[in-house]
Amino acid sequence: MTYRKISVRILLVIACLFLLFSLMLLIEGERMQDILYFPLLFFILMFVYIPFTIYVGARKIFRLHGHLQESVSYNFGSDRIEISGESYKSELSWDKVYKVLELNNWFLFYQNGSVANPVPKRSFAMQDIPHLRELITEQKNLKIKLKA
Repeated sequence: MTYRKISVRILLVIACLFLLFSLMLLIEGERMQDILYFPLLFFILMFVYIPFTIYVGARKIFRLHGHLQESVSYNFGSDRIEISGESYKSELSWDKVYKVLELNNWFLFYQNGSVANPVPKRSFAMQDIPHLRELITEQKNLKIKLKA
């Protein structure tokens, strides 16, 4: 999800431009050897270090919080979403849902700007997805971005 943000995409384009700049300097010769390192380091930071730290952080959180490893079931009603795990049960009323985002293989139900409940589309029967979309669009004061 980090790479869906426009600011991160702009930084990736800048990193690629820096890489091209570094390659041009390398081809030109060793006259500007000092300038060569910063663009290469920026490229490595954007394409290696940041994805690595995101992966390690997510993996650590997943391992530390046992409830994230449980099977979760969702029941979507007209007034609330019921979320049940092996060790917990929760209800989330539609007015507390901040945003719903539909991706190719997921629905993301955001509780705030940064916390989302991911629900894989493969867990739905094909005929249930249009019904869920309809249920979502009926909600008031909800940011919605669904597939057509």
